[in-house]
Amino acid sequence: MTTLGRLRTVREVILLHSPPERVFWFVLHPDNVPKYDPSFVYWRPEEYPPRLGTHNHMKTKIFGMSMTAVSKFVEWDPPRRAAVESVRPTWPVRLRVTHTYEPHDGGTRFTYVADIQTGTAGQPFGWLVERALRRAIRLGAPRLRELLG
Repeated sequence: MTTLGRLRTVREVILLHSPPERVFWFVLHPDNVPKYDPSFVYWRPEEYPPRLGTHNHMKTKIFGMSMTAVSKFVEWDPPRRAAVESVRPTWPVRLRVTHTYEPHDGGTRFTYVADIQTGTAGQPFGWLVERALRRAIRLGAPRLRELLG
């Protein structure tokens, strides 16, 4: 991701009782994303299963405001790692989200990292996106644990 200005990072580790392969495919299935992430209205890859370069169309709701966006897979290594970057919009915020799935104590250590880049004028938006992502993780982690059993 090209450096635009300020970089904010949201990083969270979620321990799950299911194996990495099950967690990977569950987390990245378009039917499941809105079930565990309260900020998503929908998330639809142009092809399923996705692959490197696949574009994703999504609608999110952040602090009561709806927004549509497009991202693309810039890393794809099932069931270990996947990453997407924003394609549209790229201003005032560029976003890269990376998921890693590692075996841990009979289950999965799921690491979520979001890198949020803004220019000077976009810094307030970066702050809002950071808060929204932290909230989504806080609310989504228990849902993910429940859905995966």
